[in-house]
Amino acid sequence: MKNRILFLFLVLSAAVFLLDRQGFLKPLRTGAQRLIVPVQYTVFFSGRMLFSPLRVFTFWRSGEERIKNLEQRNLALSAEAAKVPGLLRENEALKKQFGSSSSQKYNLLPANLIGKTDYWQIDRGEKDGVKVGQAVVSGEVLVGIIKRTTGMTAYLMRPFDSHAKIPVKVGTTRGVVIGQYNNAMILDKVAQNENINVGDFVLTSGEGGRVASDLIVGRIKTISSKESDLFKTAELEGIIDDRTLETVFVVLTNE
Repeated sequence: MKNRILFLFLVLSAAVFLLDRQGFLKPLRTGAQRLIVPVQYTVFFSGRMLFSPLRVFTFWRSGEERIKNLEQRNLALSAEAAKVPGLLRENEALKKQFGSSSSQKYNLLPANLIGKTDYWQIDRGEKDGVKVGQAVVSGEVLVGIIKRTTGMTAYLMRPFDSHAKIPVKVGTTRGVVIGQYNNAMILDKVAQNENINVGDFVLTSGEGGRVASDLIVGRIKTISSKESDLFKTAELEGIIDDRTLETVFVVLTNE
């Protein structure tokens, strides 16, 4: 009897798998997501709101730690104040570089983040026109690229992901940004005779897929160049704090 039950279970599992691969279960899955996605969104942000006060409470558990925290905050505020002139210059440089917001020429779909694991999850999917390969942005900055979709949700790969390879440009120079295992990005495939500088913004080139052009991937932090090497490389740094992101935008395409 146990063998029969096991055999029946295996047959049913195989049948469900084949039906799902053929797309017959897609309407059922989409219907279930209509109930699950709002709950997932609520749980995701409720957890962030819950654990943040707990961390603060733990950190402030003694008078000595409170004093240390005040000193650290004072140093942080001083550092932020020192950055203001530089930030103003960077803002002016960005205005000159882009002229006007390049996002105006794109069809943007707002989406809420509902999960942050290896691939971030958003509450928009195939029913909203989201497709694999489309860019996800915050302002002019590339947040990720859609890697998988369902009826009502989608999963995006970050530029830091070790599988990410994004065609980019620095002015007229072309290259490829490659994600690293340690949440870093490397600009590669830049010829030795090409001119790049620390502080340059690296933008998507729009080549090789649906990823829109002229989105900021990062900024050059360090450059590694040897005359014996065919290419020079550069380490990039991100320019937004993605830990605080809640709403992002999918750049919709017609392909």
